[in-house]
This record gives sequence, structure tokens and C-alpha cells, in this order.
Amino acid sequence: MDIRTLAIVLSLTNLLQVIALFAQYRLTRPHEGLGWFTLGSAAVALGFAFNALRDSPSLGQFAIVANDALFVSGLALLYVGVLRFLDLPERSRQLIAFCAMITLGSVFFTYLDNDLAVRRVAISGALAALSFLIARVLVVRRTASTRFAYLLAFVFLADSGFFAVRALTPLTGGPLGDLFTASLTQTTTYLVALVTSTLWAFGFIILVNLRLNAENRESKENLELIFNTSPDAVLITRLTDGYFVRLNNGFTALTGFTRADVIGKSTLQIDLWADPAGRQSVVAALNEKGFCENRPVVFRRKDGSQFDGVLSARLISLQGVPHIASVTRDITERERAEKALRDSEERYRELVENANDIVYTLDLDGNFTSVNRAGERITGYTHDEILKLNLAQVVSHNDFALARQMLQDKVAERKPAATYPLDIFAKDGRTVSLELSTRLIYQEGTPVGSQGVARDITERRRLQEELEQQATTDDLIGIFNRRHFLRLAQQELKRAVRLKHPVAVALLDIDRLKEINDTLGHAAGDQTLFRFAKICKASIREIDVFARFGGDEFALLLPEANQEQAYQAIERVRATLAATSTNFESKLVSFTISAGISSLADDHETLDSLLARADRALYRAKEAGRNRVEVEHALV
Repeated sequence: MDIRTLAIVLSLTNLLQVIALFAQYRLTRPHEGLGWFTLGSAAVALGFAFNALRDSPSLGQFAIVANDALFVSGLALLYVGVLRFLDLPERSRQLIAFCAMITLGSVFFTYLDNDLAVRRVAISGALAALSFLIARVLVVRRTASTRFAYLLAFVFLADSGFFAVRALTPLTGGPLGDLFTASLTQTTTYLVALVTSTLWAFGFIILVNLRLNAENRESKENLELIFNTSPDAVLITRLTDGYFVRLNNGFTALTGFTRADVIGKSTLQIDLWADPAGRQSVVAALNEKGFCENRPVVFRRKDGSQFDGVLSARLISLQGVPHIASVTRDITERERAEKALRDSEERYRELVENANDIVYTLDLDGNFTSVNRAGERITGYTHDEILKLNLAQVVSHNDFALARQMLQDKVAERKPAATYPLDIFAKDGRTVSLELSTRLIYQEGTPVGSQGVARDITERRRLQEELEQQATTDDLIGIFNRRHFLRLAQQELKRAVRLKHPVAVALLDIDRLKEINDTLGHAAGDQTLFRFAKICKASIREIDVFARFGGDEFALLLPEANQEQAYQAIERVRATLAATSTNFESKLVSFTISAGISSLADDHETLDSLLARADRALYRAKEAGRNRVEVEHALV
């Protein structure tokens, strides 16, 4: 057989293999390895092209080196491709060093020491080693098709064995032969190269396609699994008439229709659409845009009941026929929950708007952001006017500082709520007392404002003040009563003892009040009491406590006053009364008082003992003829 013809055939065959591998690479570019297979086959094909030029007078030596380098590089690239295809790491540096070493050896034993035997041993040994490595990887590493990988590994193993024998031939003294002389060795070499290169090229193509088929099967199975396990109703129907092609378990669970109920029928035949016009609108949207998303629909179940859903659909083509792929989600419960929420919110709004208390919200700067009708009624401002106000504009300075500080404390300490009193100014200038219950408003964990309820407690506070005044004031003449006097006197006595300060108590009695009542009437007696209270309050200090003790008897507490100072104060009152008369029904009415004074003797004295001593002094004054002031000295 003509060796040169074989070399040309090998070159052309490998070129066709490169074209086939490259076409496969373009179709399945994402797959690792196929590009390296293409490069490796291209290197081998180019090597056979240089092989045909080895007897050229001008290019002979270069063709020999190029032939050797391309063969070794081509097998190395195939090895890298197999590793990449199987997701294994390659040792790039070692491979590059190996190919470089073989190439340098070929250069040396071609240009410097032309030794065919050494070159054949080196090149054949390198090809045998690389073919063995490829076979080993294919056997050890499982692939998408293990059996075919074994067959491809056998091809490379046979190739490795052949080149191993070829490498040993020079070492055993076998004939080398001329490159283009037809001999059994040369012919076998070219035929083996032709067969193995063809087998591995198409073997790689088949291996890639087997993996693609396995991936397609896996993808199909995954899609089927997703299709059938989705809780939503997934359908594929024909566009023109709604003929069922595919349905999933979600459709069966949602509608009650089985596959046997619908396959071979259309959606209109099984009365799936509660309103057939709904399907027409979906079809119109698909014809216009090719898809529709979250379209509200109403479907009818097998038992005749209806449910609300949202449908997303897209046009697809099956065997050239337009179909609809749709996904429908049941939103009946969601609609019911949303309606209940809307009803609840509406009731809440009505409750807030009709509440007697002010319901409001503020931002963190104190600006009003919402308020109900009670806010308008209580403050006198309109709704729009309130929304233009800041809390500082309607609250006294002290109350605003307190409210702002409490709000800042809640933000810093993340306190959930607080209740405190607050006075605000109405539009007409009135002061309105409120009791606020407020809490922070959070967005994504960050406080953005506050909301609260403000109750008008103006009337309640007025009543409380009236009750407090009634509890501490004498009903007739409006000064402190006995109970409040005793409470204040007890507090002042404790303070005087603690601070070592003086304190005095006086008991005063209006002389002949019964006689005035009997002769002129109780109105004159009441006027006498008023007159006495007015003169007494005008003659004492602001810190002194004046109270009616009962009937015609009064008590006077003099803080920071010793016995002498107390005596002088009572004398001023007595002298003023003695020089004053009251005109009652054209009759001049005059009266005098008698008084008894006692002062704090030591740290152990009680209020009772202090009052008892003052009472004894008052008794002595009465016995001495009235209109007198007596002082009771403590026993030492």
C-alpha cells in the first residue's frame, strides 16, 4: 500500500474529524472538554500534514520536529479534554513540561544528532503513555455512559499498546525501515492511526451526546416533578378551543377534575370557566402580548362551586400549534381574609372617627400626621389646621419639654407606651386638660413616630379640685377647716423639730358670738365670722395657716415665729377688731376676741400637747374678762 497516499488520507480524515468535533462544540459549547477534543484532533491532523512533508529537501527536518511535537501535543490536549469533561483537575505545568521535553529531544536528535531510533522510542513512548493515561481516566472515573466509556478506553488502551510495541522495536534490534517504504510496520502504523483517530473522534462526539441525553432526561424528570408537585393548577391547553393537553396534580386537587374527566375535552366543555368571557379576555391578551400575569379569574369546580384565582399564562408552540401554558393560584381564602381585613379596618376607622377621645399620630419632630373628629371638637381647630400644627404650638412650654423628653426616653430605651397628663391650648384660648396614652410607631424596627389617645379630663380635673377644696375648706367662710389645719400643722411641727426652728400655735375665740346670733340673728353672726376672717387674714403673713376650728373658735399656725412674735401678731388682730364695727341693718355691731398662745418647747413636744397648752391659755383669757390674749408657757 502506498504510504504517502495513506498519509494524505489520514490528514484529510483527521481534518473531517476536526470539522465534526468543531460543529459539535458549537452546538454544545457550555460543556467542558469538547473544545479541547477539537484542538487535540486539529493538532493531530496538522501533524499528519507535516508527516507527508518529511522527505521534502527544504522542509524535511522541520516537518519531522513539527510532526513529533503536534502528535504529542494533540494527545496531551485530548487528555486535558477528558479531564475537563469529567470535571477533574489537570496538571497543566507537568503536561507542558512533558511536551516541551519531547519536542526539545526531537529537535536535538533531528538537527544535531539525526538518530531515527531514538526519536521513534521517544515519540512512540510518549504517545503510548498519553493514550494509557486517557484510557485509565475513562475507566476509573464514572461517566454518563459507563459502558461506552469503557469501549472508548479500550480504543486508547489498544493505541497505547501499539505505540508501546513500536517504541520497543528499535531496542530489540528490529528493522526501522524507511519512512515512506511500504512495509508491514509502516502500513500498520498508519492504519492504526487512521482507525483509532476515527474511533476516538466519533467516540468523543457520542460521549458528549450521551451526557446531553442524560441531562435532558434529568431536566425532563425535574420539570415533571416541579409540574406535578406545584400546589397551583398548571395547564397546557390549545389556544383555539381550550383542548386539554397536560394538567398537574394541583389542578386535580383544586378543581376536583381528574385526568380522565378532562383529557380529550376542552375547558368550555367541562364548564371550567364560571364566565366564558373570562377565557376570551385571556386569549385576547395572549394574542396581543404573548403573555398575561396575575389576571383575576373565577373558575368552577367539578361539584359546581366557584373559587377565585389569579392566572398567569404564556403562549407556547407544540408541533407548530399555538398552546397556552397557564398557572392558576387559588386566592379564595386570601380574598376572604382581605375582605375581613378591609371590614375590620373600616370598623376601626369608624370607631376611631366616632370616639369621644382624640386619636392622633405624630412624627418624631412632634408634627401631627393624623387626627380624628374628636380632635376638631375638643380643640376647635379643623382637621386641616391640626395637620399643619406642631405639638409645641398647642402645649405649654413646660408640658412640651416633658412630653418631648418622655418621647426621647421611649425612643432611647424602647419603652412601648406611656401615659401622662398634658394641658393644651384650644383655638379660642381655652386650656384643655388631657390625659395621654401614647406609644411608638416602628417601621422595620426603627421608631418613626408615635400614636396615642388623648382623653379630655378638664371637667374631671375641675371636679377633683372642687372636691379637694371642699375637703380642706370651711363651707361657710372659705378658709381652711380643722382637718386640713391639723394636717398642715403636723407637717410644720416635724419640720421645725428637724431644723430646730421655732413654731407657735394660737387658738382664737370670738367673744359674745352667741349673743349676736340671739339678738341680731344668724345672718349677723355669719357676717361677724366673715368680718373676723377677713381682718385676721389681712393681718398675718402668707406662710401662716389660718383655719376655723369649729363654731366661734379659730386656729392660727405661725411657722418660724417664737412666743413673743406670735403674741404681737395676735395683738395686732385683736386691736384691729376692737377698733372696727360692722353696720348690720342700720345697727353697728362690734366684737372682740380672746386668744391663747403656745410655742414649741422642745423636740419631744407633740401637736396635741401644743394645742392643749394654747387651749388652757385661751381659757384663762376668757375667765379674765374676754378681749384678752394669754400665753401658755411650757413647764420646765
